[in-house]
Amino acid sequence: MNILIDSSVLIALHDSDDVHHQRSVKDLTQVQKQGDEMWMSEHVLDEVLTILSKRRKDRQIKHLWQLLESNQIHLFLPQSTNQAWQIMRQTYDLLIQQEKKRASYTDLHQVVLVNHHYLQDASILSYDHHLTS
Repeated sequence: MNILIDSSVLIALHDSDDVHHQRSVKDLTQVQKQGDEMWMSEHVLDEVLTILSKRRKDRQIKHLWQLLESNQIHLFLPQSTNQAWQIMRQTYDLLIQQEKKRASYTDLHQVVLVNHHYLQDASILSYDHHLTS
């Protein structure tokens, strides 16, 4: 199975002061034990690197980068420019359709990747209640 990791999990993993730090260590260890593939989107990477940088977590930024370079976490990239536009359009459509829930574009982008099967056999690992699948 493919697990699309949300910013909330990766930030918690890399910030020992985060309320979900221990939970993230446990959850990601479980994902690895199960043999699931871990993925993130470019939007999530952007969020995580930005927040860790603002928190001055330089060592943790390097660790995240090492996880990407070693393919322990894969980066989802659209297969073509057309597919990228299709994903963006579907995400935009969800964004403007929101009524009560106000999810971010990044969160909705992940929903599109999973629900429209751009990432096959996938679920989202998140600590945001509206993203858990």
